[in-house]
Amino acid sequence: MTAGKIRIAVVGLGNFGQTWAAAYAALPDVAYVGICEPDERLLNTVGNKLGIERRHGDLASVLASDEYDAVHLVTPIPLHVEQSIAVMKSGKHCACAIPMALSLEDVNRVVATKTETGQTYMLMETEIASAACLYVRRLYRDGAFGDLQLMRGVHYQNMEGWPDYWRGLPPMYYCYHGLGPLLHVTGCTVAGVQCRGSGTLPEEERQYGSPYTTESAVFELTGLDAVCEITASFHRFARSFLSDRFYLYGSRLSFESPQIAGEDPVVFEAEAGVLPDGQRGRKVSVKRMDLPPMADLVPDAIAEVVRTSRIRRQTGIPMAHEFVRSIVEHRPPAVDVFTAANWTAAGVCAHESAMCNGERVAVPYCE
Repeated sequence: MTAGKIRIAVVGLGNFGQTWAAAYAALPDVAYVGICEPDERLLNTVGNKLGIERRHGDLASVLASDEYDAVHLVTPIPLHVEQSIAVMKSGKHCACAIPMALSLEDVNRVVATKTETGQTYMLMETEIASAACLYVRRLYRDGAFGDLQLMRGVHYQNMEGWPDYWRGLPPMYYCYHGLGPLLHVTGCTVAGVQCRGSGTLPEEERQYGSPYTTESAVFELTGLDAVCEITASFHRFARSFLSDRFYLYGSRLSFESPQIAGEDPVVFEAEAGVLPDGQRGRKVSVKRMDLPPMADLVPDAIAEVVRTSRIRRQTGIPMAHEFVRSIVEHRPPAVDVFTAANWTAAGVCAHESAMCNGERVAVPYCE
């Protein structure tokens, strides 16, 4: 660190990488940001746009440098495990895009490396920092929902035309935009899962050995009587993009994410008090809810940064802040390696259940 500030490199500038670089550059606890990208034209375009001088063409040069305390990986899914391990073994803290891994064996390897090296690891599930998730988490902690009865999450996205590793990817391997917010709101972990596959992939699209276009899972949670239903689909599914949509149903209050982008979420509130004699069913009010501005939901230290930022995906700022502060304060981040391991194992075990016709599979790292 330099004068108590973190020096960080963002690796991978395609898709959301440059957004992360801008988010870190805006934080008061960051000394400077470096960027890494094999596409030299993209590297220089982003560097010039953001005014970043430290530029690298490969991860090896970042890891060999003593100019960084931490690395944020925004790289293709198949690279996450080996790169995360390499980052931590180089003596640097690691933030990584979802998913952590695609197998329990690799989950264990990442956990073992973090334990061995003592470096910070954070899984960057951005949807836990959405305005909806931050606000619903506040409601939940205030007891507004009453007794929670059911949770549901979805992620629908047409991945046709995306990089080849997406072709035939089992949907539960990337279910975390739906699952993550619900686990973050409640603070629960996943203990077991039953899942069924749906739809059929053509033979030529089954590079992961999975025949399903869609998977639906029921997750058992620790410390909560309610279950969590998650459905994810990325292939041959006629639905516009629908990510980070989650639904919580309680005895007093329920919350539903909007069905279409641009709409407001819906809140249902049950009438309080004793049910009058002869009345069938409790009256429930229904209203669209205007979420508070993001700046009103984040820590005070970055409220002004969020308020004045022109960064398109504002979830990046509180996530980057959480990673940086966890390093500065020598504490586990919001989605630390063990939380990440449980979330990731939940998706891996869900797909295993689907391949076994819905048999229950126990999920590790639930304690």
